[in-house]
Formats: sequence, structure tokens, C-alpha cells
Amino acid sequence: MSSLRNFRSKEEKIEVISLSCFKEIASKNPFHFFFFAMTGLINSHVMKVFLLGFMGAGKTSIGKKLAKKLGFSFIDLDKTIEEKCGKSVSLIFAENGEADFREKEATILRNITNDKTSAVVSLGGGTPCYHRNMELVNSSGISIYIKLSNQSIFNRLKNAKVNRPLIKNMDDNSLHEFIVTKVKEREVFYNQADYIVKGESLKVESLMSLLLS
Repeated sequence: MSSLRNFRSKEEKIEVISLSCFKEIASKNPFHFFFFAMTGLINSHVMKVFLLGFMGAGKTSIGKKLAKKLGFSFIDLDKTIEEKCGKSVSLIFAENGEADFREKEATILRNITNDKTSAVVSLGGGTPCYHRNMELVNSSGISIYIKLSNQSIFNRLKNAKVNRPLIKNMDDNSLHEFIVTKVKEREVFYNQADYIVKGESLKVESLMSLLLS
């Protein structure tokens, strides 16, 4: 699925993405900066690309690569929450509960969308499902849902539960049931993304082609 909520045309979307790449090149060579400035390629466009999907989808790893390709900043929402709160996501859940975490998450997400910096933003698995966050994301940039099969998610998570508060105490059967139930619930929100891509073996070049298609 695709839409261009923040752009008058597909050409404008391409221009915004390309401009940030030009800026990265120009910053390394004064001659290139002069050339781009003279040809009007440098201006004040700001863009956000939001990556969403279930935990274990690979949003952070592919997000870092995409940000580097685009010449954007990279923001991991969970890491930003930890930095702002001075404690881990697991500890926030343990001490204050999920409702408090979701409040903090929504506030920090709003701050990120208001920041005048082009960035690739990796959202938490549950972020789109609370406090109308998905509406905010879709009104603030381009959203991409990295979709994996339930079995792929299970394979990625079964040995990586320690730092994930929602699943850290689950056995394999409970984890599988949790994934099936939660993916079904969350896809109501995930499927509102501008683009949906298959997450297995996803390459950054595929995302670049998608954004510039």
C-alpha cells in the first residue's frame, strides 16, 4: 500500500529524500557544496521515515543502514526513552507498569516528530497501538511496516527474551501464543503504514528503491 500524505506529489517526495543525500556529499567537499548551492539543490526540507513492526523485526539494524544511506540521523525510540528516563525499558515496566511507559513513549514520540531534523526512526513494537501514535506517525513522515511471519518472529525471539519485558518470563508455548495473539491485534495499526515490506532477508537497497519508486 502506498500514499503520499505529506507531499504534494511523488516528485516532491523524491526531491526531499535526494536533497538529504546531496547535503551529505556536499558537507565533505566545499566544491560540491558550492555546486549544489548554485543549482538550488540545498534547502530546508525536513523528512522523517518511521519503521514499525513487531519486536524482533529488525527495525533498528535496518534503520541504521537506511539512515546512513540517506544521510539522516537515526533514532531508536526505546533507546531514546531510556536516555530521557535514566532507566531501561524493562525497569520502567517493572517499577511503573506498561501504562506509564506508554505515556512516556507517546510524549517522547511527539517531541521527535516536532524536531526539525531529518531522521529514520525505529519505533517500539507496541508504539503504533497507543495514544493515536499511528496517526501522528502518518501525519509526520513516511511509515514502513516490516512484516514477518509469526514463525519468523518466534525463531528470532525465543533466544532473545531477557531484555524484552513483555516476554522475558514466557516458555516457548506461551511465547508462540503471545505472538499469534499480539500480531493479530497490532496489525490493525501496522497495516495503516504507507508501505508494507517483507522482513525476512530485507536489504537496505530494497527500502531505498521503495522510497524512490
